[in-house]
Amino acid sequence: MALLSHTQIFNYEIYFTVQSIYIEMNQNKLLYEWFEHSAIKYPNHTALQFGSKCFSYKEINNHANILSQLIREHDPNKTSKLGGIVCHRSVEAYIGMLGLLKANKGYVPFNKNFPDSRNQMILNQSKVRILIVDNNSQSLAEKLLEDQYLSMLVVMLNFKNIPIWTKRLNQHVFVTNTKTNFDQVKKKTKKSLNNIAYLLFTSGTTGMAKGVKISHKNVSSFITEFNKNYSFTNEDKVFHSSDLTFDWSIPEIWVAWSSGACVCVVPEFERMAPVNYAVKNKITIWFSVPSTIRVMKKLRLLVKDKLSLIKISFFCGEALLGSDVLNWKICASKSQIINMYGPTETTVSVTAYDCNFDDVETHLVNNIVPIGKAFGSQIVGLFDNELNPVANGEIGEILISGEQVSPGYLNNYQLSNEKFVILKWKNTNNRWYRTGDLGMYSNHKLHFVGRKDDQVQVMGYRVELSEIEALIGKITESTSAVAVGWPMIDEQVSGIIVFVVTEKIIDEEKIIKKCSKELPPYMVPKEIHSLSGMPLNSSGKIDRNKLIEIRRSFDTNE
Repeated sequence: MALLSHTQIFNYEIYFTVQSIYIEMNQNKLLYEWFEHSAIKYPNHTALQFGSKCFSYKEINNHANILSQLIREHDPNKTSKLGGIVCHRSVEAYIGMLGLLKANKGYVPFNKNFPDSRNQMILNQSKVRILIVDNNSQSLAEKLLEDQYLSMLVVMLNFKNIPIWTKRLNQHVFVTNTKTNFDQVKKKTKKSLNNIAYLLFTSGTTGMAKGVKISHKNVSSFITEFNKNYSFTNEDKVFHSSDLTFDWSIPEIWVAWSSGACVCVVPEFERMAPVNYAVKNKITIWFSVPSTIRVMKKLRLLVKDKLSLIKISFFCGEALLGSDVLNWKICASKSQIINMYGPTETTVSVTAYDCNFDDVETHLVNNIVPIGKAFGSQIVGLFDNELNPVANGEIGEILISGEQVSPGYLNNYQLSNEKFVILKWKNTNNRWYRTGDLGMYSNHKLHFVGRKDDQVQVMGYRVELSEIEALIGKITESTSAVAVGWPMIDEQVSGIIVFVVTEKIIDEEKIIKKCSKELPPYMVPKEIHSLSGMPLNSSGKIDRNKLIEIRRSFDTNE
């Protein structure tokens, strides 16, 4: 094998081996072991489907084993606990995740639809020294590595076994592996359920996104509890449309794999109107955000019994409306409908509500479906500003405790201490996550009723408005910049607009263009409006509701 330079890029040939171990189904497993269990039990079943291309559990597992061994052999920084996934909706991304996990590394997904500055920030904060790259993501990798490629291991996954040459990544080593000794290597690896399984970045309050650490223990607890409540089989085909940077991808991938199900990766162009895809591919398990229903309704795609094969539909990330349930039932009449709730910091979801078609309307509050009750070992409580429990029927901040609660934020101890607190409740001293969400109990059902701060949800993503405001203020040199959720579709936020107070004439198109270079697409403002002054409420604070009324008046006056 040739000597490796500081930047090392590998292409590889894949040969099959057979795993000889059996993994008991229990909560105390590393994330990749859930996949290995299915690979042993259902080796020839399809694990991943991309259109007409299918990849078996055995095939994916052996690809990942070889990748893991390459990483272990050539890791430039043995102490690094994270590796980056620079792939876009390709089989290489999923092999990359498994390969990193098998090499005792957590994975950090990048998104080619994010601005370069955003991806660079993720790279800088996570300090990854291993990047997994596919053929379609080389340009993004080149941009990421402009300043630090000399200390980085870059693994180029290429199934055609053709050496890849690029302008920046121009040093190339071709490695052929005919076998893997992964089982032997794995025996020497120290297992720790407390190690990071994945790191996801969410919107930050200070203009800087924050990295949420999720351990193997966190995500294994989630998978275990999920499987106790909902039955997937190796015959199921799971609808997977979420980006890897969105935590709703975790059940779409890992819960599916824990049961031997097939993960069907929805093509980019069909993600918002995927009915035909679901029918053609015989989808049986559905995951999406509620706004997908509304888009499909507007496009007149919710045809009676069109999705009759779907047996369970899961919705999360936004408020699920009573009308959403009724509309979905028309199209997926045989489906159980589950409304779930949970911030990224608590590993996807911690509560669930089964939307029984006959009685869901009796449990609505403001046309919004309840978020239900905690499932498994998770504890959900409602507290006032002094962290005292509120009485039944009163509104309080939602706090969450249990094994799904994150260890905290990456390299941000101050914020971690603010958001993750030790609280004495019911004779216990548990660690709780302060969600900032407000909830109340009505008819023994937990309801989401709003936010304490200026955070909103857009297409399932939690967005800190202050991050947008800080950027707009910098761009416009305004004395005040205030963001609000707009437009409102069925009273739910589907985008962001910004109001500014400035003496300068603003160029809306130019400002939005600059924002698109700094923010992910779902955070980029749709409109910028100039005001002489901001409306204030009785407390002297900016009245965001009044700003929404001002925006509504624009449509009325047209």
